[in-house]
Amino acid sequence: MDDMVKFYIDNWNFESAELLLASQADKSKYNDYMFKTLQFEKIAVKYKLSLKEKDRIYEFEELKDLVLNFLFSNKLPYYDNLEQADQHIKCFYILYLLNHDKLTADYVINECKFIVFESLIKDHLTISYMIYKIINYFLFKKNSGDISFFMPMNPETFLYFMLVYLQWYSQYSRGASQYYNIYI
Repeated sequence: MDDMVKFYIDNWNFESAELLLASQADKSKYNDYMFKTLQFEKIAVKYKLSLKEKDRIYEFEELKDLVLNFLFSNKLPYYDNLEQADQHIKCFYILYLLNHDKLTADYVINECKFIVFESLIKDHLTISYMIYKIINYFLFKKNSGDISFFMPMNPETFLYFMLVYLQWYSQYSRGASQYYNIYI
């Protein structure tokens, strides 16, 4: 089963990896996977934390406080320091906006280069998952009017660093190679 999980992750089929891990009796690998892919909303259900209020989108600082309180009050691992936790929570906020269909290309392009450039995020699974979710969001977005995500880019933006990362990481991951080609 571990070989299948590795295969799914290598091919950036993250949903299948999650389903396979969820079906295992030992939930430690599943929980580890959920943290590394920043799926705090799904983990929070287990700990009875609601990150949803009807018709309300949290601002970053509000969400940051909720998630930090949640992580530390439940003594959940994965962060060496508060600065590293802050970058993970920024990534979670991007996923939060994405899940609520509020993510804009401008925000990603200008505010998200920390994901791959000068990142404190050490796990390639986290970085890969973020890139996968962001590209898919703009590729399959219901309102496809925001195509600036796929327009020529300037250096020093997320898109530039994302492509450099994908090109480099494609030697280690089939999924990175596929998504580099998809983006190009």
